[in-house]
Amino acid sequence: MGVGGSADRVSYLLTRAEAASRAGEAGAARVWFDSARVQLEDPSFQLPVAAIRNSLLGVALAGLGRADEAVTEAFRATQMVPVSLDALWGTSL
Repeated sequence: MGVGGSADRVSYLLTRAEAASRAGEAGAARVWFDSARVQLEDPSFQLPVAAIRNSLLGVALAGLGRADEAVTEAFRATQMVPVSLDALWGTSL
């Protein structure tokens, strides 16, 4: 799967995870979040902006209840692309 396919897959997995979570389906949400985490932690997974990977990994980890790790990934993302350097992407990472 190429870069676009991988990004699309992660987006799909996180969307399904959020939908399951909002529907009160905690078990299903956990499976979707964990699937996204596995994809994002794969060394071959790449995105055009590395900070986005860290940001998405933080979302997946937060969904799994791994708050400390989620905050670490979010911090890494903001270190790569601080708001002061990129007002558009810096605020959403």
